Amino acid sequence: MSLQKQITFLVSGLLICMSLIMLLFSVTGANKNFSVERLTRIDSKVVDSSVEKTTPALSPKEGKDLGVTLAKARISFSSSIAFVWLVVIIVGTFVTYKLVGKSLGSLVKLQKTMSDLDTRNIGKQIKIDQKQPQEVQALSMSYNDMTARLDESFLKQKNFVNNAAHELKTPLAVIITYAQLLQMNIEESDEESKKITDAILSSCDKLSITVEQLLLLANDNLLELTDSVSTDYLINDAFTELSLQAFDKEIRLKNKSSKNIQLRGNKIMLGVALKNLIENAVKYGDRDSVVTVSATASKELLTFEVRNSGQEILEEELERIFEPFYRGQKNNNQIIGNGLGLALVKKIIENHAGEVSCTVKGKEICFRFSIPIHK
Repeated sequence: MSLQKQITFLVSGLLICMSLIMLLFSVTGANKNFSVERLTRIDSKVVDSSVEKTTPALSPKEGKDLGVTLAKARISFSSSIAFVWLVVIIVGTFVTYKLVGKSLGSLVKLQKTMSDLDTRNIGKQIKIDQKQPQEVQALSMSYNDMTARLDESFLKQKNFVNNAAHELKTPLAVIITYAQLLQMNIEESDEESKKITDAILSSCDKLSITVEQLLLLANDNLLELTDSVSTDYLINDAFTELSLQAFDKEIRLKNKSSKNIQLRGNKIMLGVALKNLIENAVKYGDRDSVVTVSATASKELLTFEVRNSGQEILEEELERIFEPFYRGQKNNNQIIGNGLGLALVKKIIENHAGEVSCTVKGKEICFRFSIPIHK
C-alpha cells in the first residue's frame, strides 16, 4: 500500500472516531433533553417576564401527542446529524488524500527517477526544488551524491575492462600468428609438436572469445535499434552456425515457431544473444536429445524460448546464473566455458528494453527473453 493511502487511512480513521464521538454526544443529548418526562414534570414552572405562574399538567392525550412529536423530532435530528457526519467523513477523506498526494509529489518524482535508473543514465541527477520539504531535499541530495559516486566507480570499472581487453588483443594476435606459422612448418611425422600447437591455438581461440565478450560487456554504445529483422532469420542463422556442434553431440535443433515475425532492433546483437542461449543448450544438453526454439508475439512483446533437457540447475543458482564469470557448481570442471555468455545475453536484452529469465522443471530447462516489438 502506498504511503499516500496509509496516511489517508490514518487521518480518516481519526476523523471518523472524533466525528462518531461528537455524533453520539449530540444524539444522546437530544434524546435526554427533548423528552416528555423532562418537559412535563409536575413541579416545573414557566416564568413570564413580569408574572410568575404555574403551568398545569398536560392531559394524557396531550402528553401522548407531545411524545409522538418529540420522537419524530429526535429521529429527524439524528438523521440530519448522521447525514452531516457522513458528508464530513467523505469530503474530509477526499481532501486529505489530495493534500497528502500533493505533499508527497516530490517523493513520487524521486521514486520514478530511481526506477528509471540503469547503466546508461546512472549519473543522472535530480533537480532539487527549494519549495520541497527539507527532508525530501536532503534525500534528493543524498541520492545525487550516491549516483555521482556510482557513476565514477562504474566508469573506472568499464575503462579497466575495456583497456585490459584491448591490451590482451595485440599479444594474443601475435601468439596466434606464430602458432599458425609453427603449425605450417611442422613435419607430418612430428605428432607431439602438432598436439602442442593445436593446444596453443585452441586456448588462444577461447581467450579471443573471452576478450571479445568482455569488450561487448564494457561497451554501452553497442546497440542501435534500427535494423529490421525477422525471427526466422535469427533462428536459422543460429542453427547454421551451431549445426556442427549439435551434430557432434547427436542433438537435433528444432524450430517450433508457428510464423515468421518482423521486428526492429540490433540484428547482430540479437543474433549473438540467441546463439549464446542455443549454444548453452547444446553444450549442457543431454546427448541424443532435442533443443527447441520458438518465437511468439503478443500485442506488444516478442518472446523467444530455448528449451532443452540436460544438467540440472539448482534453485539457488538461478538468481546468479546471469552474473559475469559465474558458473554452476556442476559445470566448473566438466564443461569448458568462461561464464560470460549469459551475462552478455542479459545485457543485450536489457538494452532492447526487455527481460530474460530461466525456469527449470525437472530436467527440462527453458531460457526465455522478451523484447518490445518495434516494427
